[in-house]
Amino acid sequence: MKAIVNNLSPITRAALAISVSLLLGLAGGCTQQVSAPQKHYSFWPPFPQDPRILFLASYSANTDIEPPKTKLDEIIYGKDPQSLAMISNPYGVAMWNGRIYVCDTRNPAIEILDLRKHEMQLMSAPEAGKLGKPVAIAIAADGNKYVADVQIGAIAVFDASDHFIRQIGHEDFKPVGVAVYGRELYVTDHKANHVEVFDRFSGASLRTIGGFGQKPGQMVGPLGIATDDQGNIYVDDIINCRVQKFAPDGKFLGAFGSLGDHPGTFTRPKHLAVDHDGVIYVVDAAFQNVQMFDSKFRALLFFGNPGDYPGSMDLPAGISLHDSDLDLFADRIPDAFEAQHLILVTNQFGDHKVSVYALGHLKQGRTINDIAGSNGVVSQGTTTQPATGVGAPLPDQRE
Repeated sequence: MKAIVNNLSPITRAALAISVSLLLGLAGGCTQQVSAPQKHYSFWPPFPQDPRILFLASYSANTDIEPPKTKLDEIIYGKDPQSLAMISNPYGVAMWNGRIYVCDTRNPAIEILDLRKHEMQLMSAPEAGKLGKPVAIAIAADGNKYVADVQIGAIAVFDASDHFIRQIGHEDFKPVGVAVYGRELYVTDHKANHVEVFDRFSGASLRTIGGFGQKPGQMVGPLGIATDDQGNIYVDDIINCRVQKFAPDGKFLGAFGSLGDHPGTFTRPKHLAVDHDGVIYVVDAAFQNVQMFDSKFRALLFFGNPGDYPGSMDLPAGISLHDSDLDLFADRIPDAFEAQHLILVTNQFGDHKVSVYALGHLKQGRTINDIAGSNGVVSQGTTTQPATGVGAPLPDQRE
């Protein structure tokens, strides 16, 4: 994979994350002034272009969200160290009501990072064998959770209170991706090479979309799946290295992507997501980034890539979007930046197993200089090349 990344085009390599610094103003005192701590932000595309993606935080264990023991805690409970619960091999991810739900393929349960309560919990079924190897999760507007388990060969359903309800599926079923729209549940069956549509309340199978092959509408090894606001369905056809779009009734509407090493192509596409503006986000484990495309399938920009800097990726797999809970990250968003929604990405390796980003734009009347601590490009990741954009501009909410 490193060879693939090293062979990327200059445009691709140039769009690695650039951290820009904001030096806060001096805080006045009675007899002296004290400098506030310096904050660093990782944005894409690189400075000096207007920022659209901001890295916010990453989590790999319960200690990343739980407050450390206070002196009072030590007096009451003793000096025993905090128990450590690690996220091992995350894949699918989703967020709802201040909680991040993580499918850890090495844990027969869903790991929950409750950012409001500052604690890590587990969501599991009361009976053995109801969860084995969870790989994808989708959360409906009513709070019901649908977990694709490739080992059990079924979709485990949990209610808004995280209680197990039932399973959906049938014999010879290999679910690897799941999406929800209205009362319908869309599941990619990796073995059957199609999408199966269920009634998410009754569990009844309604129809299938696609089938084995390379022709338009066919697929080989489908994985990621998502829906847009109109109910259209997007599928990562991973062996054919493309994303296909279908109407709600299953009619083929178009496709984009091919095997390659430059923007707009894929090598190991994984999960995907679609936002309210029709922007499509596709994870590629080989490029180790997330590419973004508009509704006409034009490449916009990407974020991530390997390296040792905030927001870098290490074999990413899962992605989801979340419109709420931006207040949880308010202290990590510079005043000049207007965040629109959260983006969650899982990494199977490294120290940042679940990373959170924000899509946004500069506020009206603000410029990049309101964020940047200098007018020069700050070296970060593996590149110091001049900033270069990719493709068409993202929809700008200021216009």
